Formats: sequence, C-alpha cells, structure tokens
Amino acid sequence: MDRAILLVDDDENLLSGLVRALHEQPFKVYTARNGEEAVRFLQTRNIDVIVADERMPGMSGVQLLTWVAENCPDVVRIVLTAYAEAETAIRAINDAGVYRFFRKPCNEARLAVAIHEALERKTASEEGRRTLESSQRQLCELKRLGQDAKFQARIAAKDLQRPIERILYCCQRLEEESGKEMDSDSHALLAEARKAAAEARRLVLQLQAAVAARTG
Repeated sequence: MDRAILLVDDDENLLSGLVRALHEQPFKVYTARNGEEAVRFLQTRNIDVIVADERMPGMSGVQLLTWVAENCPDVVRIVLTAYAEAETAIRAINDAGVYRFFRKPCNEARLAVAIHEALERKTASEEGRRTLESSQRQLCELKRLGQDAKFQARIAAKDLQRPIERILYCCQRLEEESGKEMDSDSHALLAEARKAAAEARRLVLQLQAAVAARTG
C-alpha cells in the first residue's frame, strides 16, 4: 500500500529542504503552504501522516490539526514549532491529538524516524480494526448459522410429529367407524398401531425437548 505524507509550512525553503531530505523514503511526499490549502488537499486525497508548522498566517498549525482530528481522524498528526510555548504544546496534544511535537529547526533524520513510527502505528491500528471487523462478521455468521440450525431442528421435529398425529387420528376414526365389524385380529393390529404411534410421539416429544435444550 502506497503511503502519503503531507508537509504544511508557509516557509518554502523549509518545505523544499524537508522534501529533499525525505525524497528517498518509501512514501509519497506532498506539500501545502497554509492550513486552508492543506484542508482542500485533505478533502480530495488520502493522507496517512500530516506534519504542520504551528505559526502560519491564517489557520495555525494546531487549528489545522484540530480540524484534521475531527474530520480525518485516521491521519496521524505531527506539529512543528519554532517557539517553545507550553500552551501551544498542551493545545496540540489535547485539542489536536498530536502524535509528536518537534521544535524548529528539527532534525530531519529524527523527523523521518517519527514519520516511520507514525506509519507503523497507523498500520497496526488498521490491522487491528480489520481483525475486529472480521471477527464481528464471523460472529454474526455463526449466530445466523446457529439460528438456522435451531429453526431447522425445530422444523424437523414438527415434521416427524405430523405423520404420527395423523396415524393416531386415523386409528381413532377407524375404530369409531368400523370397530364393531372388526375381528379380533384386526382389533389387535389396531391396538398395536396405536401403541406404536403413541411411543413414537413420546420419543419425538423427547427429541423436541433435547433440541430446545441444545439450541436455546
């Protein structure tokens, strides 16, 4: 997967220097000269890490990164500042959810390492999310299959019970309509049929109870 970095600074010389320092890295590097341009860029392209200067005309770096945190939360955020202001650092961390904080002029090698670590962090987060989504899909499928099995088991038990009830009904009707005309052998066969059907019904009822217990 191609990774992309967005560098945001109103200092064109600094931007050019960072681009040169990062040109051999295994990710694409894009630039923006102010916060408004960065917002427009983020609305049209997929960016993995943004590195923004704090002191820029118009939208500040922390304001930009706060917007990113609200609208593009998967983008890892790094802020650069030439001023060692505690308030700026606190706002950057609390409001913008900044991953790293660098003072300018920053060490380009350390910045590259921080970007790599940010990308690794994002990759791990994405893999974790995919694993969670996959597990949730599998759980839903198992639940669906379980419901299907429960339904099919109950249908099967009912299907077994219907012919048994039909046999018992036919035996009763036969006895009511022809009982006086039957000989002793016929009466004995009818009694055996009714006994067998009753035993079958008892077993099916036990089966239904077992199915209900196993499938909830």
